[in-house]
Amino acid sequence: MMVMALCGTAFAATGDHLATAENTISATGLESGDTLTAYQLVEWKDGNWALTAFGTATGIALADLIDGITPAEATTIYGTNIPDGTTSYSLAESNGTWSASPVAAGMYYLKATASSAHTDIIYNPAFVSADYTDGGNTVSFTTTIGNSAVVKKSSVPFEKKIDGNDQTAFQDVKPGDVIPYVITTTIPSYGTAFTNPKFTIEDTLSAGLSLKAEPKVFIDNVELTGDAKAAYTYTAKDNGAGFTIAFTSTYLTGLAGATPAVKVTYSADVTTAALDNVTYMDNLAKLTFSNTPTTESDKDDITRHYTFSIDGNLLGSSQDQTDELIKVACDANGDPIYETKTTYYDKQVNPLDGASFTLTPVNGTPGSAKTYTSANGGHIQFLGLDAGTYELVENSAPAGYVKDSRTYVVEIIPHYDNSNANDPILTSYDVKFKVKGTDTYLTTATFEATASGGKVVNATHAEHTQVIGNTPGNELPSTGGIGTTIFYVAGLVLVLGAAAIIIARRKAEQ
Repeated sequence: MMVMALCGTAFAATGDHLATAENTISATGLESGDTLTAYQLVEWKDGNWALTAFGTATGIALADLIDGITPAEATTIYGTNIPDGTTSYSLAESNGTWSASPVAAGMYYLKATASSAHTDIIYNPAFVSADYTDGGNTVSFTTTIGNSAVVKKSSVPFEKKIDGNDQTAFQDVKPGDVIPYVITTTIPSYGTAFTNPKFTIEDTLSAGLSLKAEPKVFIDNVELTGDAKAAYTYTAKDNGAGFTIAFTSTYLTGLAGATPAVKVTYSADVTTAALDNVTYMDNLAKLTFSNTPTTESDKDDITRHYTFSIDGNLLGSSQDQTDELIKVACDANGDPIYETKTTYYDKQVNPLDGASFTLTPVNGTPGSAKTYTSANGGHIQFLGLDAGTYELVENSAPAGYVKDSRTYVVEIIPHYDNSNANDPILTSYDVKFKVKGTDTYLTTATFEATASGGKVVNATHAEHTQVIGNTPGNELPSTGGIGTTIFYVAGLVLVLGAAAIIIARRKAEQ
């Protein structure tokens, strides 16, 4: 006997329809590798449909469930903890369909779980029923819920990059640069099951970068201004270290399942003093969003930037200054004077402080000229440099020395791992020196970088010191010799004596 009501509920005497049922439930719409579990809400018990412990826990009446699932009921079920011991089935994947058979007759809540490879996917709840079949007669649980469902989902892409077509333009930077950024994402379809969804973008600028102004927020390429900015709250971090943009739950639920594109544009000033041989800076953007009505997930993306120095602190250690460029004292033949002798790698020199130099960017290298007077053992230090080509000239030598009249060409050449176009990682860099107008490099200092998350944490270097020598001029400094003054005095005495003799002879002849 088959009894069917408007909503498809069937009742039978105790003991009826206890036969083995060939019931199959299935679903589509998931990504391969994700899991789908069916949890029973309604079962056939003692000749009638009845709520399971899980169904009872929802607080929804049996008659309401049998009549189909409203959005409000779906929200309630989605947010109900599933009791231990609830009858459940893991649906197996085959050719894009997830299914389980046989299953007990009744109604089921389908819970999809994204794999670690699909954390940007949000699944909405789905429901299926298993019909009761016996001896050719079928009792349908409901006319509104079938034994197959399409699990609706939406994805949440998230990308942060340089705002513009050239993603390599700001791999290496210098203080004073302004770096433009853009974040793009999509708000997922938050159905009525999501009563208080979260969708928050957080940006963190590392030391050396400072937020320039409040970001602009666009929805479907239309900037939110005026009253429209009520769609989110904006919070700036202290000292220009970033910001947080949190879309309100009122705005998110008001989208009624729409999935608008979001774009955030902003820029940061490069402020680092760049005392290190390589100064690493990054900008980390993070998205936190509701992936179920009760849980959250997050995604992040990063850009990296590097600033270079000559004779900087190796990996930030002031105890280990690099020695790419050293000012030394030389004799008239260009050989080092050894009254004070220091070894820089394979060179023994007499460091000379007090020589003034200017380093000027050329050949399109961004930046302005920098000056430095050799100090701390002859170091000629230039901080906060962009990669590129520079010309180095000596402006003045210390007293008693003749300045080097040559112009040197200095090249800083970084090497990046660009396997991810938006996330270059420095692997090594070279500092090369040659005399302008020549083709042969005098020295090359090479630094090999070991990176952790893009930040240089170890560096080995085959470093060669380029020395720039000053030869003595008219007066040597006090370096242990007798100096030149005595020779000037003796010469003057001889000249005056000769003049006196000549005058005396002329008078005698007269």
